[in-house]
Amino acid sequence: MIKNVIKNIAVLTMVVGLFTGCAADASEKVVYEGKPVTVSKVEELKRPVELKYKGTVVPKSQVKYAFKSGGKLKGLNVEAGSSVKKGDVLATLDSIDLEIQLNKANSALKASNGDVIKAKEAYEYDKKQYNNLSELFDSGSISKDQLDQMKLKLEVSTSTYKQAKEAYEISQSNYSLQKRLVDDAVIVAKSDGVVLSTQYEEGELVPQGYPVVVMRTNSKVIQVGLSQDDIDRVTMDSTVRIEYGENGISGKIVELNDVPDMATRTYLTKIESSDSDIRIGKILDVSINVGEETGIWVPIDSILSKGEQFVYVVDNDRAFKKIVTIEDLSSFEAKVEGLAKGEQVVTMGMKKLNDGAKVQVVEDKTEVK
Repeated sequence: MIKNVIKNIAVLTMVVGLFTGCAADASEKVVYEGKPVTVSKVEELKRPVELKYKGTVVPKSQVKYAFKSGGKLKGLNVEAGSSVKKGDVLATLDSIDLEIQLNKANSALKASNGDVIKAKEAYEYDKKQYNNLSELFDSGSISKDQLDQMKLKLEVSTSTYKQAKEAYEISQSNYSLQKRLVDDAVIVAKSDGVVLSTQYEEGELVPQGYPVVVMRTNSKVIQVGLSQDDIDRVTMDSTVRIEYGENGISGKIVELNDVPDMATRTYLTKIESSDSDIRIGKILDVSINVGEETGIWVPIDSILSKGEQFVYVVDNDRAFKKIVTIEDLSSFEAKVEGLAKGEQVVTMGMKKLNDGAKVQVVEDKTEVK
């Protein structure tokens, strides 16, 4: 009997506790008069206008090294993949024939110089004699015929001197040419870089002007192709931002072609970055600033779509559907047309709404389910 009483008391205690707990939970639960939502007040904002493109990191330039005269390739000091420093000797021609021509040109130059010296001495002597005879003629000491003979001789020596100088200039030009050909029989790197390919092997005959070594410079650029609509909005002074690393890097437009690529119909644009360590071949996001615009921006998540784009705006504790047109996108926001300043756009809880639904605006987003 006592055991049954104790058992009944325990059961009664559990039941009372259960109802007491439920009453406590019910008192803490928030009951909303309408569907809970959060809202954002619409404002007109000034935002930068950015063109978004994908860019590819490429060498700033490729250099093709060639000999200015043909001949047999005597030495090739690099191969594809070789790292090159400015001033390194890349290739040499067999220059024996060129040196023979240089020696001949040098001998001709020396001979021409000797002719100029002799012609100058003869000219200066005849000129002095003519001046002396002119004074004698003025004083009546010699005849006009004697003066005319000296004048003729001066004219001949003057012409000879002029011809000698012209011949010397020709010899000097020829010597300079032959000297350059000998010097150009050695190809020297004009900048640091990496060899992409070699076109000939040692011992082969190399035609004049044909590339022997092709290399790229270590300098890099980011190459993008601007559309026909965007090319007129971009200038050499446009600010460029490149998504690379944690915070991104800046860029500068260094080339802006005004003739489109015939295959892609885009306008090639090259951008130098502030980071020289970017690997060639990387594809990066590039943003080009082309000015500012004023407009209304809302979170992209607040825009719903059922055949048309719309948002819900709150007015007098009710949500009303409003059609919008998306004009632009930026990060997590969209620039829209169809809203007015001061309207309250639903940013959370909109998926459970219908046109004219009763709502209650809450500040704590965790309460919006």
